[in-house]
Amino acid sequence: RKDQAEMSNAWAYYQNTMPSRINDISKCIIMNIQQRLAPNDIAGHIMNDAKLSSQYVFVTLQAIADKDTYVVCPISGEILCWKKGEPLWPERFGNYESLKYEVGDSIFETQYQQHPIASDRTVIKPYMIIEKDACDVPDISEADIVYSSHDFPVKDKDTSDFLGSVLAYRVNSTLYIIDCLEKRLAFVKSVEYVKHLDESYPGIIQVIEDKANGSPILQQLQDDVAGMQAFQPGTASKMQRLESASLYMVSQNVVFVKTIYNKMTDEYILSEPLQNLKTRLMNFPFVEHDDICDAFSMLILFVFMDRRYMVYGRAFDDKNICSQADLQHIDYSTVFFNKEGDCILVIIQIVNFSF
Repeated sequence: RKDQAEMSNAWAYYQNTMPSRINDISKCIIMNIQQRLAPNDIAGHIMNDAKLSSQYVFVTLQAIADKDTYVVCPISGEILCWKKGEPLWPERFGNYESLKYEVGDSIFETQYQQHPIASDRTVIKPYMIIEKDACDVPDISEADIVYSSHDFPVKDKDTSDFLGSVLAYRVNSTLYIIDCLEKRLAFVKSVEYVKHLDESYPGIIQVIEDKANGSPILQQLQDDVAGMQAFQPGTASKMQRLESASLYMVSQNVVFVKTIYNKMTDEYILSEPLQNLKTRLMNFPFVEHDDICDAFSMLILFVFMDRRYMVYGRAFDDKNICSQADLQHIDYSTVFFNKEGDCILVIIQIVNFSF
C-alpha cells in the first residue's frame, strides 16, 4: 500500500499479463476481488479509466454501510440487504468500534470502508476541497488578479508527460479555481496556449515552472507576453510543495467553483476538468500523471507566499547578512527594498545621532 513501485508492478501484471491467460475471450472474464489499499490500486485504476470501467460491474461491501445497500446473488437470486449504519459482519467484529481503535482511522477508512482517498499517504483529504456554486462567489470581472500556472512537459513526444495548467482568480484573500487543463501539447502548441490566455484575460499573471519546456517558453515569449513569472521549485519535493499548499486549503482560502448547471439535479457541479483535478489531488502521490497537481501547488504557493510576501521568499542569502558590530551606534531612518531577479537589494538611509 505504501510502495508505489509495487502497486505499479501489480497493475502491469493485471493489465498486460493476466489478459493473455484467457483461453477463450468469448467465455472467460476477469474478476478483481480485493479490499481497497490505496487510491491507485488495481480497483482504482479500473474505476478511473472511463473505457475500462464500462466493462466492469462494481460491488462495494463496506464494514459499516454508509447508505442502504442491496446485493443480488446472481445464482440463487437471494437479495442481501444492509441498512445505513449496519455492520457487515457483526458476528465476528461486533460494531467494529474496537477494530477501528486498533488499526487507526486512516486504515479503517481505506481497507474496511473502501474509501482509499483517506489513505495516510495522501496529502489532500476531501474536507480540504471547498466547493461553491458559481452564483455564490464573486464574478471574475471583480477579480483583483487572474492567474494561471503551467507545468510543461520535459520532452516533445507522444510518450511525454502532460501539460498541467490551472486557471484561477483572486478576490481579497480567496483564490477561486475555475478551470484546468491536462493534455499533451507539443512545444509550438504550448506557446500558442500561453498567448491565448494572455489575449483572453488581459493582465493575467502566468506562473511557469522554469525547467523543461517552461524555460524556452519564458525566453521566447518574454518580449511578447507580459505577466509571465518564472517559478523555481527549489529543493522541496512535489509532496512537500503540495503539503505547504494544503495549509491554505484548510484555512478555506482556496475555493473550487462549480460552473456547470445540472438540470436533472437542479444544482451546480464541477466541470469535468476540475473534477479530474480534484481526483488527482486526492489520489496524489498514487497517480500516473501528477503534472496538474504540481501546477496547482505552484499556483497556491505563488499567490499566497512568493507574490504577496516576496521579501520572505527565496530572496535572502549570505549577501543580505551583516555583522551586529556594523550596526552599533546607528539609528535607522528609512529602508528601501528593490528586487533584481531573485535578490532583494536593501538601501538604508541612516542618521547617526552620536555627536
